[in-house]
Amino acid sequence: MRKSLWFLVSVLMLSGLSACTYNIQPAVPALTPIAGSGSRLNCKAVLLMPEEFANREYISSFEGREIRLMVGPPAAKAVEALIRSRYEQVDKSSASGDGTLDLVRLTSNQNTNAPIVVRPRFTRLESSVRPFRYSIEFGLTLDIAGLSAPVAPSGVGIGAAGLYVQSEIQKAADDALAQAISSLTSALPTMCQ
Repeated sequence: MRKSLWFLVSVLMLSGLSACTYNIQPAVPALTPIAGSGSRLNCKAVLLMPEEFANREYISSFEGREIRLMVGPPAAKAVEALIRSRYEQVDKSSASGDGTLDLVRLTSNQNTNAPIVVRPRFTRLESSVRPFRYSIEFGLTLDIAGLSAPVAPSGVGIGAAGLYVQSEIQKAADDALAQAISSLTSALPTMCQ
């Protein structure tokens, strides 16, 4: 009898813990064309996709809830779609860690026909809680080398949930990623030099 009571208590505790974890993966945002951007740029680009970026997870907690935001996979897909929409020819290459060593290796080639190299990274993953408000902020940067001077356009997005329920936090994460990609889109270089 005592063993079955402990078993029941254990099951109830575990089921209570799993109910307090929200697993969120933002939706891949649709790209919106920029007015006056015209067609794709006639240059070759290498999208260097770091493992750290593509697999990034952000975890926050409040009031006994754990929020697990798997932001890497949708951000990686959105960045790839963005780069493919901007440049005529895009090759994708995986990179270990944050991709710094691969970025240096690819950009140390002094060939004048060397491709543009683009490496995405997160610059901000934060959340905050106020009464009846859970906010999420995503910051993305693209390190772009191979132009006349390196550039690093950035985008930021903020989403807010008025209720502490998974569906509202999901919408907030979707909004934050969509805004970050949209602001990043408008900051991309418009020439291949």
